[in-house]
Amino acid sequence: MTQTKMRVPYNYLPQEFSPLNDLGGKIINAISDEMKVGRWTLGPQVEEFEREWAKATDGEYAVGVSNGTDAIFLALKAEGIGQGDIVALPAISFVATAGSIKQAGATPFFMDIGEDYCLDWGDYSAGYWNNFAAVVPVHWGGRLCEFPFDKFPSDQTFMGRVDIPVIADAAQAVGAFEAAGIGVGRQYETSCFSLHPLKNINVMGDGGMIVTNNVTIKQKLHYLRNHGLSDRDHQDVYGYNHRLSTLQAIVGLEVLKHERQYTRHRQWAASVYRGGLQGIDGVSLPPRPDPIGSHVYHLFQFECEDRDRLIDFLNEEGVEAKVHYPIPLHLQKANEGRYVKGDFPRAERFADTHVTLPLHPFLSNEQVDYTISKVREFYGESK
Repeated sequence: MTQTKMRVPYNYLPQEFSPLNDLGGKIINAISDEMKVGRWTLGPQVEEFEREWAKATDGEYAVGVSNGTDAIFLALKAEGIGQGDIVALPAISFVATAGSIKQAGATPFFMDIGEDYCLDWGDYSAGYWNNFAAVVPVHWGGRLCEFPFDKFPSDQTFMGRVDIPVIADAAQAVGAFEAAGIGVGRQYETSCFSLHPLKNINVMGDGGMIVTNNVTIKQKLHYLRNHGLSDRDHQDVYGYNHRLSTLQAIVGLEVLKHERQYTRHRQWAASVYRGGLQGIDGVSLPPRPDPIGSHVYHLFQFECEDRDRLIDFLNEEGVEAKVHYPIPLHLQKANEGRYVKGDFPRAERFADTHVTLPLHPFLSNEQVDYTISKVREFYGESK
């Protein structure tokens, strides 16, 4: 029997923000209320959103900013990173991770990834890490990039051996936590988040958040995001215009109330995907997260044979599968002359072979099952 074609969209925003549903209606009402007052620049909703974000991520302080790229940039500047500095990061990430380092005046230094698609810290001495002014690990796809305590024993911890700030690119990892129950905002001293419309917790446009456990860094960020002003008339330092708008804070406050619900749905869909794709000849799944519930699945990805043909087939069958991203950072034209193909084989293999399946809080059971069936059909296997 021929299976009826089903659409499985990657973009879920019309469903999430429909004015006909509860979330959309509350956002419209809250914006309407503020239109009667007009506090559109650093209004009280920004501070309220920051407090709620810090709670949701298990961090001490949160600072709202204009977008996720500026979040990393400002976190670097708050640490004094600039011209002549070298900052380590994985070769697999969105270009903004490297771009924010370059924007700060520093040089991105790429490293390979591990089987979990996160930064491979490697077996290096303290002297190696002393070459860097900072490290920016990426919580890829919603999985925490765990610090390798086995490589840096407790009596000689990484931060104890070399005084390097670790600034996490946590754009995809709201709600993630370590095995010990430590939330993403408390894992490292500073973590940077994106509120892009297609992130797990989103707004209606651009927005970002920085979570830090260092009060000095928090205070510097408040200056840096708002022209260096201590009040309307006094500029204590030179800063930037990277504020989170009141409008987006209003949206974010309502969306954040759904974080646990959204995360649980993503984790459910990822679990069904994993179970349904297990054992297919030609499909390689990443290692399971530990504990299982720690991964918040911004992305569900696997590596496979004949990747481009699989994506074409899925798209033709209504499944909006994608690639994140086909060119690793070190091979982008912006880094021409610094690296060559073969420098980071694990990252290059991932870029050449992985596929991203639709994953969001509005996927139905039928859509998940249909997607699995189509992957299996492509590889000539029945469920």
